[in-house]
Amino acid sequence: MATNLLVLLHTVLTIILVSGILVSYNVSSIDLKGSLYFACSLGLASLLGASIAYLCAQIFATSAQARGIFFSIVGILYVLRAGTDVSNLTLSKFNPLAWTYLGHPFYQNNWYYLIGLFLLTLVVFSIGLVLESSRDLGSSTIAPKKGKTKASKWLATPLGFFFYLNRATIISWLLADGVIALMYGSIYGDIDTFVSSNKLISQMFANNSTTLIN
Repeated sequence: MATNLLVLLHTVLTIILVSGILVSYNVSSIDLKGSLYFACSLGLASLLGASIAYLCAQIFATSAQARGIFFSIVGILYVLRAGTDVSNLTLSKFNPLAWTYLGHPFYQNNWYYLIGLFLLTLVVFSIGLVLESSRDLGSSTIAPKKGKTKASKWLATPLGFFFYLNRATIISWLLADGVIALMYGSIYGDIDTFVSSNKLISQMFANNSTTLIN
């Protein structure tokens, strides 16, 4: 419970500091309402992430498993959001990661998205709280599988043991690198078109005789 209160305090301080710093700029386009909205979106996004991590910690037996599932969930949501932002913005409305900016801070300040983010955070945290109260100390909702009684010859070697301990991290990074490569590779051929359609970027590369691709 102390950790949960600490996360909540961190969120409140984030909202106060971010909104206060933005207002202190004394810029006409950065008003108090927009600054508060933007700060709340950051705070609620971090609070949702903490709630998901808290839920994963109740379900899985080890911190490595909980951490791996947490980053997998966030990664999948991020990739889906990146895809829907480009192809169909309407589908982004079903992605919690997109709710922080779909309300258009400093412009529309649509609080309905942040209310939805708060309610989702509350639901996820409540589920985690119920699971924590129903399990024994040191146990998990999903019981860990029993390992093999004998290790293979490969596992008995230093290299094999290293890969066994870090297999989840290695696979996760390989998948993440592959996804990033696909995302950037899909737009690489259109960089020249993007530069030519943007006057500011065109001026930045005006003295360069070669293209970005070459």
